[in-house]
Amino acid sequence: MKSHISIRTFSIVFVIFFTLIALVSIYKMQSQEKANISKIISSDLQSSILSLSFILKQNLKKDKDISEIKAKLDNFQYQKKIIKNIYISNQNNKIIYPHNKTNLLLPKNFCTDLNNLNTFNLLEKRGCKQKVVVYKGTKKINYEIYIITNHQDIKKLIYSPIYDFFYFFIPLFFILLLLVWFYLEKIIILPLEKLRQFAYYHLQEPKEFLIKELESIRYSLGVTFNRLENEQKELYKLSTKDTLSGLYNRLSLFDKLSQLIAKAKREKEEFAVLFMDLDNFKDINDYLGHDTGDDILKYISSILLKSVRENDFVSRIGGDEFVVVLPEFESNIKIAEIAQRIIENISKPIEKESEVLYVSASIGIVIYPKDGESVFELIKNADITMYKAKELGKNQFHFFTEELHKNIEQKINIQNAMKDALEKGFFELYYQPKVDIKKDKIVSCEALVRWNDPKKGVIAPDLFIPIAEENGFIIKLGEWVMKEGAKQIKKWHDTELNDLKVSLNVSAYQFYDPKFYDKVLQATKQIDISKFDLEITESAFLKDTNQNIKTIEQIKDIGISLSLDDFGTGFSSLSYLRQIPVDTLKIDKSFIDAYNEINGKSFIALIVNIGKTLGLNIVAEGVESKEQLDFLNEIGCSQVQGYYHSKPLPIKDFEKLYKKYNKI
Repeated sequence: MKSHISIRTFSIVFVIFFTLIALVSIYKMQSQEKANISKIISSDLQSSILSLSFILKQNLKKDKDISEIKAKLDNFQYQKKIIKNIYISNQNNKIIYPHNKTNLLLPKNFCTDLNNLNTFNLLEKRGCKQKVVVYKGTKKINYEIYIITNHQDIKKLIYSPIYDFFYFFIPLFFILLLLVWFYLEKIIILPLEKLRQFAYYHLQEPKEFLIKELESIRYSLGVTFNRLENEQKELYKLSTKDTLSGLYNRLSLFDKLSQLIAKAKREKEEFAVLFMDLDNFKDINDYLGHDTGDDILKYISSILLKSVRENDFVSRIGGDEFVVVLPEFESNIKIAEIAQRIIENISKPIEKESEVLYVSASIGIVIYPKDGESVFELIKNADITMYKAKELGKNQFHFFTEELHKNIEQKINIQNAMKDALEKGFFELYYQPKVDIKKDKIVSCEALVRWNDPKKGVIAPDLFIPIAEENGFIIKLGEWVMKEGAKQIKKWHDTELNDLKVSLNVSAYQFYDPKFYDKVLQATKQIDISKFDLEITESAFLKDTNQNIKTIEQIKDIGISLSLDDFGTGFSSLSYLRQIPVDTLKIDKSFIDAYNEINGKSFIALIVNIGKTLGLNIVAEGVESKEQLDFLNEIGCSQVQGYYHSKPLPIKDFEKLYKKYNKI
């Protein structure tokens, strides 16, 4: 990830860099100036000593005594301020000028030779010296001139311009630097920082800037944010309402519940949530069309608004699901009154284009905090409770209970364990015999799936089958049942049970599977297909009847027999019986249980007569007594199935029963 620096940091680094460059430049410039001044001083000293050498040579050649030229030497020294003293020594190293220094001995290396004179020598040595050779006739005389410099004056000459420059320039430079920094801070750094904050935090729009480009950016950002703010307000307004009904939507509901939870926690209050779903609304969409369905949803929305109080919250969260929030209520009775009023108002007939429609609703009720302490828990438990109301008969309301919650948890656990149970072989088929009343022999059997969990024991079919139908697992489970049933038929092929027909239950959800026919073919391709029977309830034909009848005809064409299970429990059994080419009618257990009730025998006899008239085999389910058996024999029922003869048995126990009962 790239690292970033701020505008101010960048500016500080820039100023420091600029300052360093300036200081280096000044240092180089002053070093050069120092060298130039030193060079001038060195040149002056060299010129001075050469002049002295000339004076000395000219005068001593003329046999003048050193005392005679003293005035010239004094005058020369007086004119040169950087010369502190002049000494002249003879060939015996005795000082001959000035006279009062005749006994002076100069330290070794006190002065440098004239040829080696430079800046550093000027500052480190006390002067310079030069040898002078004078010839008097043929005689050679050596003299040496020493010029002692005024060290402080030389340092002043060299450093004074530098000090003057720094005393003047450095304050000026820093003042200029501060001005540059102030200028950068005011017209660039602060405006850019304001633009950054404005762009990032959407703070108050800054005033106009001096720099044209920055002002253009500021203006563009202002226009953009104003437009975005207006669009956000409009989008938020749209996002909080359901476009079809005009009620609040799911987002608004969750926001409202979050606010109520926070308030209820602070003030130790309660509020209620009513989850409502229309009963069988899918049928309206399927048979009357979605336009009619939308009109009904709009009508229901208006009914809800009229049925609740002014401060209650009404929302549509999708499809035909609505949620009503009651922020305040006096008691559970008041909640029940509101729920009942909603149900009654919705149940009133709806007149639409010379047609009268009837709609009902089921409502689940939860109360915060005892039924849930979060938005998710409240909605989930209200939804669960609503489905409980549907199970109890629809068109009613139901309050959430802990018992219901435990049932749901059990349901979820079972749902999660199903797939694993099938893979690990915890499912098996039990077989319940069907007995021919006249022959008193077992002629067929019904294969029933059982779930034997190693830890939980036997899990009842009426517990896991509905769950499997809800989550779609019934398709995979049903496919397994068909394959296992076919395997058993194949195993019995060369045994005493060869003539036994096996009936297998088919769920409506399984029957709706587009690949159902192909799966039947796959399961039965290696068996005697005449021994394979499918039991289908009339509920399988409530959806897409024509296609389902076509599937039945395909199954019949390959030689598989068909039983219509639970006959008599549906409101249109006779109409389906007319259309479906079945071989067997199975009288539902509920009719056998009502054998001794008023008209109980009459209904059973009626169903048997219908089957006999149509030439169908008749099987009575749930036979548990000799009295029931004798009555069914009397009215001409073909076969019976029930605990009177045997409960469903594991394969080995069933085979023993078959052989014993049929005396094999």
